[in-house]
Amino acid sequence: DLQFVVEELLGRPGLVTQAARQRYGCRIVQRVIRRFPLHEVPGFVDPLVADAAALACHPFGSFSIQLLLEFGDRDLRHRTIVELAKRPP
Repeated sequence: DLQFVVEELLGRPGLVTQAARQRYGCRIVQRVIRRFPLHEVPGFVDPLVADAAALACHPFGSFSIQLLLEFGDRDLRHRTIVELAKRPP
């Protein structure tokens, strides 16, 4: 059951983005993005969006950002792209 995993990751600030940066943690984050309606877990996706520019450049974090863009609704994709656009060239 992934709900337990989501609750654990949300239990400590910064744990979602930390997991997204780890070899095996990123797989858990990806599974949550694929399996949950993202509007039902805003506390899970909001930190990823806020850190999208840094995660997109990370070898493991980039996979989570790709999935947000693939599985997110129009608003989530827009917010993610806005964060990515803030990154200086």
